[in-house]
Amino acid sequence: MKKLFIITVTVTVLLTSSIAFADFALMGVGGCRYSNGTGDDYDRYYISWSECRAICATNADCLGIEFSLYHNYSSCEIHYQTIAYSSGSVGSDAVTTCWRKK
Repeated sequence: MKKLFIITVTVTVLLTSSIAFADFALMGVGGCRYSNGTGDDYDRYYISWSECRAICATNADCLGIEFSLYHNYSSCEIHYQTIAYSSGSVGSDAVTTCWRKK
């Protein structure tokens, strides 16, 4: 039960943080997927949410972000194809959200 509480708090912090989200639209909780059902055209970095947003915002080829927050690190995927939807759910070891660049 304690893990569920930690995950719930993490989702709340990730979605209601004071970081401005004006340049990105939340596609949902889970991994980013393209219209063909894959999501494999990306570069992965182990950086913070603000660093992830900054990389995508300054890269004209970036079309979206998949950000995962684990217990002791975070993962950022910079996506280069149009994101159609998100797939998945909150896992026991990470919270993953998919964001489309506006």
